[in-house]
Order: sequence, then structure tokens, then C-alpha cells
Amino acid sequence: MCQKEGGFSVGKAFGVVFGIGLISLLGVFVALRVPDRFLHDPVALEAAHAPRAIAVSVPKLCADYQADEEGADNLYNGKRLFVEGQVANSNGGSIDGEFVSLSTFGEFEAVHAYIKAEYRPEAAKLRTGQILTLDCEGAGMVMGNRFLMNCSFSSPTERHVTVPTLISTVPAAYSAEARKNKLQGPVEIQLLVDENGNPRNVEVVHSLGMGLDESAVEAVKHYKFKPAVDESTGKVVTARMNISLQFHLN
Repeated sequence: MCQKEGGFSVGKAFGVVFGIGLISLLGVFVALRVPDRFLHDPVALEAAHAPRAIAVSVPKLCADYQADEEGADNLYNGKRLFVEGQVANSNGGSIDGEFVSLSTFGEFEAVHAYIKAEYRPEAAKLRTGQILTLDCEGAGMVMGNRFLMNCSFSSPTERHVTVPTLISTVPAAYSAEARKNKLQGPVEIQLLVDENGNPRNVEVVHSLGMGLDESAVEAVKHYKFKPAVDESTGKVVTARMNISLQFHLN
């Protein structure tokens, strides 16, 4: 039986002392486990738990969705992204809020980046062809269009690169198998155009099959371009672009 002294039991007294000791030990443990800068810097503590952003270019984003939409959604949708791209056009005061369209050079696809309200005055000054990096949240793909939400300017730049201009082409041959099966449609090609206007790293990003992919690649390898120009320096530069080759039976 607990002894009482002045209305206060010995058991309660022991409990109070034990509790104070436990709290003191916990304080020492926290001080040892948490870096000192976090104890005095709530911003640093918040940054320690901030999600790491995924850096991705517009061509890479599009190619991943083209290859495997579900896999790309698992990788990008709802994630923080640093997206580098080239401005196709900007739209101030649209119904859904101001957005910037990033060029993919594809006929049936685009990347639409919706800009946070505080960055919209800056977005209104963008020029077609300008290279920039946006800090966004991935929002998936709808009807062939990729969407980015809550975007801000991660590392804006005044660099402006013109789009390579197609000078000459060669026809893409219709394969016998595709003709026999009456296969028609587009083959999407991604390539680099070097400083001399020659195609490099030509590859298919949207396949049609039955020999038409190979035919499209072979044709594009013989295309000739006026190379892109970095207007900030006046020098020709290597630029990435997409081309859509349409196969139609007469």
C-alpha cells in the first residue's frame, strides 16, 4: 500500500520524477539525432523532406509516353519535374489560366504547361523558340496531349534557338507488305540536325510497322536542313526535332 504524506502519495511522486527523467532523456536523444542547423532553421527541416525533382526534356517526356503510357504515368504523373523545352506559343488569359505550349514538332501532340499566377507576367514575355526550364507537377496525358500543372520558372533564360528549316527531301518508299495490307498513317521520327544541316541519330518514336518505319528512317537520313541558330550568339547549333511522315495510298 502506498504511503501518503501531506495528501500526496509516494507513488505519484515517483511517477512525476520518472516522467521528468524520461522527457529529459528524450530531449537528449532528439538533440543527438537532429542536426543543429535543423533545430534553428525550419526552412532546412522542410527542405530535407522536399521531394526530389525529376529532370526531363520535352522529347524524352513525349517518347516515354509514346512507348508506354502507363509506365510513363507511374514515373511522371503527380511528380515534381524540371522540364526543359522550347516554347511553341504562349496563351495569356485562357479559360483554364495562362499556359505555355512546349514544342514537340509532332503533328498530333503537344505539352501544355499551366503557369502559377505569380509567374504569368513573366510567361507573357516569352517568345516562340525560347529555351527554358519549368518546375512543374506532372499531370499525365489526355488525347495525345501531355499536361504540366503549377509551373514556375526554374532557370529561365533568354536563349532563343530557331527551328531547323527543311530544304530538301527524298520520298519514303511504300513497302510491298504495307501496300498489300493497305496500311496508312504517320510515322513519327525524332532526330538531331547538326551544325551542317545533316540529320543525326534518326529514330522512330511512333511506329506504323510493316516496313514503313525503316522506310521513313532511311528517307529522313537523306534530308537536308538549314541548321538552327542560337540568336543570342548568332552561331549555328545542333538542335533536336521531330518529323511526321505521312503514308497514304493513292
